[in-house]
Amino acid sequence: ISDYERLPGVVWIFALFVFLLMLLGRKTGIRSLLVLGIAIFLIIKVLIPLILQYHHAIIFSTILVSSVIVLITQFMINGFNAKSYGAIIGTIGGILVASFLAMLAIHSIFLTGFENEFSTMLKIRYLKDVDFKDILFAGVILGALGAVMDVAISIASAQYEMKQLAPKTNFVELFTSGMNIGKDVMGTMANTLVLAYMGSSLPLILLISSQPELSMANTLNANMIVTEITRSLIGTIGLLVAIPLTAFATAFLLSKKSKRLRRRTLRTEKTISQG
Repeated sequence: ISDYERLPGVVWIFALFVFLLMLLGRKTGIRSLLVLGIAIFLIIKVLIPLILQYHHAIIFSTILVSSVIVLITQFMINGFNAKSYGAIIGTIGGILVASFLAMLAIHSIFLTGFENEFSTMLKIRYLKDVDFKDILFAGVILGALGAVMDVAISIASAQYEMKQLAPKTNFVELFTSGMNIGKDVMGTMANTLVLAYMGSSLPLILLISSQPELSMANTLNANMIVTEITRSLIGTIGLLVAIPLTAFATAFLLSKKSKRLRRRTLRTEKTISQG
């Protein structure tokens, strides 16, 4: 016996996840499952081979694959409408800002990308010519992508429903509502990112806490600690930037669509009256 057989347990948990997703989401749940499969496929079959084969295009490949995931997710779940377009603009805008800050932070704070033994093993055996700062960049962006998409579609969806229920709602009212929703969401989503990173680093936190004689300044300055702090902060900043971008873009698109419909209605009424 080399180890415990863990895959059957994972299969049961995954089956429960699929069952609840389809039970509660119905058609949307099925589309969500398809989107999840496509996102995993793009990361494993597109991004990973690009990193392994084209070592000097990691940043571009990460942004490209992330953008494709955003487009597929929004269009498959919500269709081609102002809600999807607004969420896409907000998400990609937030990710681009996070990308810029990630590159700036990684180089200015002198992060190495070797925060665990897997990175070191990968460098020694397979990716000798790769700058692991780029690998760290890819991890930061992929880690933040889901939360930023979640916030963007929450805001855009609420604005869209508001416009459907009150067609006379103007741009300012839609934008203000979007920002108010964003303020309510940002606290919990910021916690989601920070707690996710803390949860994954819990053994490290326990190790540090169990040694009170350690210098806190030296501990916080360690590459591994600073890397995790940077991950959570950059992801949260991307999330915060996505809120006003999504609120503005969705309000603008909904207002523009409303104006086109009013002009079309007036032209129809004028044609009927002349006839």
